[in-house]
Amino acid sequence: MMAVRTGEASMQTKVDVEASLLERAMKATGGKSERDTVEQALRAAIDRGERQKALEALRGAGWNGNLDEIREGWNG
Repeated sequence: MMAVRTGEASMQTKVDVEASLLERAMKATGGKSERDTVEQALRAAIDRGERQKALEALRGAGWNGNLDEIREGWNG
């Protein structure tokens, strides 16, 4: 059984993870333990999801100007 701890609370859960996948993740992240590696992976997944939502919220908020008109006024 693997204990998952956070700064606020902890819980124990059992998760079957492919051994080679966990080993690769530990090497890639520099995780000192399986628990540390799993916590890093969960934080990364949360961060990635939050960034994706933020990008989606910006969709359609692009610039509507005319770059050719702006360039006409340049002295170059």
